[in-house]
Amino acid sequence: MRYIQILLSITVFIIFPFDGFSADRGRYTGLTYSAYGGVFMPTGFYEDYLKKGGKGGFNSFYRSESIFPGSGYLHYKGGISYSQIELKSGGSYLRQYDITAGTFASWRINPVLQPFAGVDLHGIYSHLNAKNTGESSRALKPGLSFNLGNMTYLSNGVGIFVMLDYKTTDISGKRYNPLGITAGITFNNNDLERDINRESEAEIKFELYQKAQEEFRNRNFHESKDLFNQVYRMDRQYPG
Repeated sequence: MRYIQILLSITVFIIFPFDGFSADRGRYTGLTYSAYGGVFMPTGFYEDYLKKGGKGGFNSFYRSESIFPGSGYLHYKGGISYSQIELKSGGSYLRQYDITAGTFASWRINPVLQPFAGVDLHGIYSHLNAKNTGESSRALKPGLSFNLGNMTYLSNGVGIFVMLDYKTTDISGKRYNPLGITAGITFNNNDLERDINRESEAEIKFELYQKAQEEFRNRNFHESKDLFNQVYRMDRQYPG
């Protein structure tokens, strides 16, 4: 319950608009790369045997064209992750290495609020090292996870996200169901190039506008009109 409260608090915080964020709705096109870390806790049968654990990983996802009215998108995801959790008996650890493939849908509401929900398939390699008995066991099992969260684009190709996920798999004939919260950073090269081009275009418009005003002050009205027209052909909403 504490993890859900944390996620809700973060979500409430990020829905308020910040002037520094881009309002462009065409973000995360093509491939986006992400790195993340977080904490998780076991639920169900293993809750009495395991402490809280930590995890981290790398993902990439590809955004399709809009499939919902407005700004709804479908994304295809793949990645790797590592998690570790200690047994309550002390000194023994369960380590898991995941390969994941999945999909998620997102809906862009405003520049900082783009909630998403998805499902992932896992190939999980588990290694349990029991210190007390000196035994070590390994297993390869499938898994399934469900997740929801929010993505926020910042600038220059970089974004952030928070996510709540629930995974289910099998360990020794019992269901292992960790509930986790993660936070991470994203990078998209297409967004980086778009922001660079936009900054360059803004500089060009500013220089043309300044020069047009100078020509107007010098009573070179024809040259001034041509320069103003160049600016407004680039941006009809340009102030002035």
